[in-house]
Amino acid sequence: MKISRIISFLILVLFVSSCSDNTTSDLLITFDDATGYVQNQSITTTQAHSGKVSILTDPDHIYGLCYKAPFSLIAPSGVTTVHVSGWVLTESVQSGGNIVVGVDSADQNILWNAIDAKSFGPEPGKWTEINGSFDIKKVNKPSNIFVLYPMSTGKGKIWFDDLSVRFE
Repeated sequence: MKISRIISFLILVLFVSSCSDNTTSDLLITFDDATGYVQNQSITTTQAHSGKVSILTDPDHIYGLCYKAPFSLIAPSGVTTVHVSGWVLTESVQSGGNIVVGVDSADQNILWNAIDAKSFGPEPGKWTEINGSFDIKKVNKPSNIFVLYPMSTGKGKIWFDDLSVRFE
């Protein structure tokens, strides 16, 4: 069962990549099927922007579920920019977090950027959309790995859901 879910996910990623033209590619990460893929303490059903599942980070669980995929599977060659958005829900004004966007080569991290949720002024108890764009033209090589994960930077709880990635 677990293997078939993983294969279905990979087929979905390939389908999303193959349906795009040569200049853009879209990817939506909702976390609702994440419980079938990995054991991760950050997956929760206590809050969700859509669906039933989101990712919870806090000072005891700094990193949320991480998405990694080679550019060869998710982004057409020649793309120069990645646009990332997602929804966050904070527990208090002391809650803070980032959506981290990175690129790894075979042996090291070669790009690290973050979208800081606090810069969007989220109101505690209310879902807030955050977004950012990053230049990837120097690191978009088929063998490099695109990395995306939520990360806690504050003292309270912060939930992440419905992450969207667009390559142009």
